[in-house]
Amino acid sequence: VMKLFLLAFLLLSLINVSTPLEYAHALTLQVEPQVEECFYEDIPANSDVELTLTVIRGGLLDIRLRIEGPDGSVMYEDLLFFDHESANGKQDHTQSWKANKDSTYKFCYNKMSRYTAKVVDFEVYYHTQDTAIKGDKNEPASAEDVKTIETSVHRMTSSFDHVERELNYLKFRESRHRETADSTAARIFWYSLLETFLLVSVSLSQAFYLKRAFDMKPGRA
Repeated sequence: VMKLFLLAFLLLSLINVSTPLEYAHALTLQVEPQVEECFYEDIPANSDVELTLTVIRGGLLDIRLRIEGPDGSVMYEDLLFFDHESANGKQDHTQSWKANKDSTYKFCYNKMSRYTAKVVDFEVYYHTQDTAIKGDKNEPASAEDVKTIETSVHRMTSSFDHVERELNYLKFRESRHRETADSTAARIFWYSLLETFLLVSVSLSQAFYLKRAFDMKPGRA
């Protein structure tokens, strides 16, 4: 499948046709308590931008997202909550917009918790129009000439995006379940340790009082 995708891409690059170019940048980071983490992304003109994020672990799985435009204005800001345990819970958040000119956008993640760090996974995806290299006759090809190849490329690209999103979702669920299992194991360990301590304390107390009862003189009994 990858060979077919590369072959189709090379064929499209040899002709002059305006086709969408797609880019995706992904990152997983840990946001410390009462700390704001910001990232910058250069987006070309005429691009459809899509930001997808989720909180993998940490506290209530909440994070404050702020998106700033090239002029410093706040395009979006909200406190987001996620739920990976419930099938109907919010698994991720997607924010979309149109970039009309070459611009640098700012994405900031802030958490209000004082003690718990949050692990955030996000992806910036955008696709834009670009002009390929012209052919030998210096004339653009018609849409019919490359319609089949273009359709196949878009179909494969959509399939790859779908598979990638499914893999990310499974990764989030696996990480969340592993965290739950570790937390449960830690609670069982401390509960067992406390139970053992209480049993030993009760046994020693009983032995002490029984010994004291037998050692008491008859006149003081």
